[in-house]
Amino acid sequence: MPAATFGAVGTLPAEATTGCGLRVPRASVSRYHEFVTCLPRRGHARGGHRRLADRLDHHLPGRPGTTAERDRVGRAVAHHRDPARRFAAP
Repeated sequence: MPAATFGAVGTLPAEATTGCGLRVPRASVSRYHEFVTCLPRRGHARGGHRRLADRLDHHLPGRPGTTAERDRVGRAVAHHRDPARRFAAP
């Protein structure tokens, strides 16, 4: 039996608010850089990934009380720098 029969599956709204504040049909919202054509949205995504990578890179390693290992932090930084680079490319 489908889960919707019991009301366990919610319905997604038809629209979503983008990073640049526009309300667009949910079908045109994507987290994958290949499908984002709006330059303000690409810039918003790029900036968010870049800021997070910078915060992780500069504030986490070596901070007193931090239990994160340097190689794990390095992987997290690389994980966010890659999308930032990809969202920057047209």
